[in-house]
Amino acid sequence: MNGLVVMTAINQRLEEGLAVAQAIVEGSLERFRAVLMTGIVPAIGFVPMALATGQGAEVQKPLAIVVIGGLITSTILTLFVLPAISQLLLRGKHKHHETGEYSDVDTLGSELPA
Repeated sequence: MNGLVVMTAINQRLEEGLAVAQAIVEGSLERFRAVLMTGIVPAIGFVPMALATGQGAEVQKPLAIVVIGGLITSTILTLFVLPAISQLLLRGKHKHHETGEYSDVDTLGSELPA
């Protein structure tokens, strides 16, 4: 779910006309706090269950450790790996004009009809 939120923020910036790298950085930074809080708060909530020593702890401990690991892993993947993959996939798709490259636009910068 968090990955979708980050991709939506990146796509909004691409639609605004930003370069791919800038759209990825700004979109990721905008959603950084929300993604971090969504992943870390539930993980902190499972810490007492992971540290339990009483009756039933032998079942709760492994479950809590796996859930905490999954939440932290998914948060890291969303914050760092998803933007990197986005850069690889989008860099050729949304190419912006470089200075002197005007063969496919008119004098006002609009695309020429096909």
